[in-house]
Amino acid sequence: MKYTFNDIKKTLKDRDPWWVRIFLEKITNVFLWFFGNFTKVTPNQITIMSLVFAIIAAFCFINEHWIIGALIFQLSLVFDTLDGRLARLTRKYSDIGEFLDNFTDQIKVFILSSSILLGYFFHVVHEFSIESVLLIFFYVFISDLSVIIWLFVEKKLSNRNQPKGQAKQIFLKSLNWSLLHRVVNKIIETLSKYRMRPMWTNVETNCLFFTIVPLLILFLNFNSLLLIIDTLLFIYFILELYSVQKIIKR
Repeated sequence: MKYTFNDIKKTLKDRDPWWVRIFLEKITNVFLWFFGNFTKVTPNQITIMSLVFAIIAAFCFINEHWIIGALIFQLSLVFDTLDGRLARLTRKYSDIGEFLDNFTDQIKVFILSSSILLGYFFHVVHEFSIESVLLIFFYVFISDLSVIIWLFVEKKLSNRNQPKGQAKQIFLKSLNWSLLHRVVNKIIETLSKYRMRPMWTNVETNCLFFTIVPLLILFLNFNSLLLIIDTLLFIYFILELYSVQKIIKR
């Protein structure tokens, strides 16, 4: 056998989003072992598979299959995690692959957001709501803008010969205001012990929006759910902007 489970474990990052770490890591290990040993699938093909599963989830949301859509979205997320790990396992890195991964992520956010909105209009309220459209648009806009900003910051840091992936670590440290210093450090210490990123990421945001919301959509007011998510996302985005200007000035 070409790759053992020890080889599989070596593809893990030092830290992963807590959602991936808790719910998806073990199943991703199995998929990676299978694809690495028994197929010639490339990381870019895995990225496309992730997009296909997201489209299937979107189709489920439009047709009111909320639970099935939420589960298929999680499968899409498994493959989204899998492409990078397969690239590390097979050493098939490419700038095109990184671009494709980021590009399809934004397509998935748009498709899934739109499908949940359409499913809600067609099957729950049976009428068009401009408020829902605006709240969905705000989520997509802030989510995409956050990704673009951090790509820009990572580029700035790489020009200064700093290791890739350090931008959000610097962001977290910038939040260590005196009043919160001990709390923040304790959180970092605890999560780091379990290889979890000590901060909220787009993975958790998307899981909240494309997994939790569909499961609650029949029981709670949709616009209220969107407003809560958008408010939290906006507050976090402001903190990101605060950090970015400090990082750029360093």
